[in-house]
Order: sequence, then structure tokens, then C-alpha cells
Amino acid sequence: MLDRTQVSARTAWHGVILWRKRDDNDIEILCRWDRLRKQWDLPKGGQKEGECAWATARRELHEETDVWIGWREAGEWMWVSSAGNPIVEPRSERSAWVVTQLKEGDEQKDCSYATWFTRADCEERLRPDHWRLLRQLSWFADDSRVPSLAVIS
Repeated sequence: MLDRTQVSARTAWHGVILWRKRDDNDIEILCRWDRLRKQWDLPKGGQKEGECAWATARRELHEETDVWIGWREAGEWMWVSSAGNPIVEPRSERSAWVVTQLKEGDEQKDCSYATWFTRADCEERLRPDHWRLLRQLSWFADDSRVPSLAVIS
């Protein structure tokens, strides 16, 4: 089960690195256009009072991309720090990311400010600190290590 620890103030930021496999077995990452910064980035936002990290990540993904992901079982997700290192839970991190695959049952609507980027697109167009985060994920950096739904670390 995902961590449901409550927080008392909006002091943390969490997001989702949502990926999917393409027909050619490459992967794509869901990115969104930040109109204020005028750049592509990964969906992420501030944690509200009383909200757990998982709820923050899911809410921000939905608000920023119009994608609503369902609940995930163990093995279908992992937490990583902003440096891309796996972490057990996000309580000690000011910023953490849920990494998971788009799966059947997730709601995805057409959204003019969100799109799927290939690895090459991410390198060219994604906000630099978010690109560095993706490069730290071994399966993202190595074409031969595309993860399966059950094994994403």
C-alpha cells in the first residue's frame, strides 16, 4: 500500500512520472506545458494540509494533465527523490515523485496542455531539472531496460 501519512501544512511538493510503452517498445513520459514559465515539465504541485503524498501526486497529475490514475498495488509504483534515488516513503523529502505506468482503467482525456514525450523529446524540450531527474532513473536512461509494470526499480 502507498504511504497515507498525513501532513499538517503545505510544506512539500509531489508529482507523478507517468510513463507508457510504445509499440516499438520505447517509452514515453507524460509532460505538461507550464504557461507561466513557458516550458514543458512534469506534473507536480504542493501538498495541502491533511493530504498524503500519494493524494497530492494524483491530484496534481489530474489538475495539470486531465489524467486520473487509479489506485496502485505494491510493485506498480515507486517513490523517488528529486535526485532520482529510490526512497521508501516521501515523509522525509520536501519533494518526491511517484513513478508508475499508465494502465488499463486510468482515465485519460485529450488535453491541449499535456502530451507524451519520447526520451529524445524529453531531452530536447523538458525543463532542465526535470530532465536531470529522468536521466537518473536507470530504466529511462538505458533502452535495453524498459520496465515492466511489475518491476520498475
